Amino acid sequence: MFSKATTVALLLLATSIPSSLQNTAKVAAAKFLMQSFELYQSDPVHTQQVHSHHVQEQSKPITPVEFFEVQYRCQYMSGLNFYDLKPLALVKDSYKFTKDVNDFYVSFCNDLPDDQSCSTKTMVTRYDIAGGNCQVLSGSDPTKDADFDPLEEDKDSGLKITYNSGNKKDGCSGEPSFQIQISCDKDVESTEDYTIDDSGCYPILKFSHKTGCKIGNLSGLWQWFTKNKWFMFVAFLIIGSILCFLGRTLFRPVLFIAGMILAISLVWIIFYSTFLNENTKPWVGWVVLVGALIFGLIIGCLMVKLVKLGAFILAAWGGYALGLLVYNAFLYKMNSNTGFWCFTVGMALVFGILALFFFDHILIHATALAGSFLVINGIGLVAGRYQNPFTIADEINNGVKDNIDPIFYAYLAGNLVLYVLGMLFQYRQKRGDKVNGKDPYSRLR
Repeated sequence: MFSKATTVALLLLATSIPSSLQNTAKVAAAKFLMQSFELYQSDPVHTQQVHSHHVQEQSKPITPVEFFEVQYRCQYMSGLNFYDLKPLALVKDSYKFTKDVNDFYVSFCNDLPDDQSCSTKTMVTRYDIAGGNCQVLSGSDPTKDADFDPLEEDKDSGLKITYNSGNKKDGCSGEPSFQIQISCDKDVESTEDYTIDDSGCYPILKFSHKTGCKIGNLSGLWQWFTKNKWFMFVAFLIIGSILCFLGRTLFRPVLFIAGMILAISLVWIIFYSTFLNENTKPWVGWVVLVGALIFGLIIGCLMVKLVKLGAFILAAWGGYALGLLVYNAFLYKMNSNTGFWCFTVGMALVFGILALFFFDHILIHATALAGSFLVINGIGLVAGRYQNPFTIADEINNGVKDNIDPIFYAYLAGNLVLYVLGMLFQYRQKRGDKVNGKDPYSRLR
């Protein structure tokens, strides 16, 4: 439950991803959700060795390193759903499918063995049985060299994997090189009943298997946000501006807003990690939002009463925003989810603790940071090309992206400029404070 709630928490905050990147932005979140389905295997796993033109049964235990490699290269994303082809990869290193005078060798999660790979790193090849010619039909990394789509939109009918490694067939330039269509059948665990259509520009392999059935989706909350991006833009812009420029002056209202946001987030995490899904009607999302707002009003009032706790949370929010920006700009190559959370949560704790000793200064910096972060998120939500700050590092480390889009650094620069402006504005207000030498916390005592 914790891992699934963590996934939804990521998506709750990651509303700024443009629609063109939605298909790949959920790779990191999928890792967490995969764990909630208990797909990790603890018993020893044995594979079969497949050799060119014949199958030789040979049991061998798979090592932890190999299992880790298979686990994460087998998680194929398709829109708002994801699939796990690990059961195929753990049975055999590769599969042979024969059509007339051609043998097609396919590996679903790893590169083919040397004697089937045309002496290159690839996942699909075609061997001419008579002539012995070998043709490469895919690249080595499915996240870069293939597209993943459902066989039918909005239905759990199966998965379609289309490889794009350069079609060399006459008159087929620009066409895919190979396609696999796996129909969903939860009772089928074999690939023996297959067909290959090689009459067009590229071969199409079809079979039914349980791996063609989606094992989860992240669509309920994600769909609600994408359908209501303008509402979220206005909300982020208003709340972010108040935090950035009036965080110290409007200390009580800001505490109230922070408490409300915290409560709303918790309510949505609970609802969208339990029973709400992609089939939920839009009005249900609005009912949940209204209920969360009512709960948020109560928590917001409580935060104003518990000033010390409120100040800690407010400063921690700013520290977390700073940690998130710094990590994704400079530390993303750590390739560690643990490192990500340790750094960002650590920054939040540092800011929260410092707020108890250097209240005025930390309050100004934290609210300016948190406010600028929300404003830029809101702008990126509608302007596009603002990469999800929660998944940039994971997308790169998992091969979904080669590097950070330079536009992200432009957004980062805007974030920093807005932070500096908000900070200077608040310090100017502090100097003109009629109650000299007293911070908002002192005035509340």
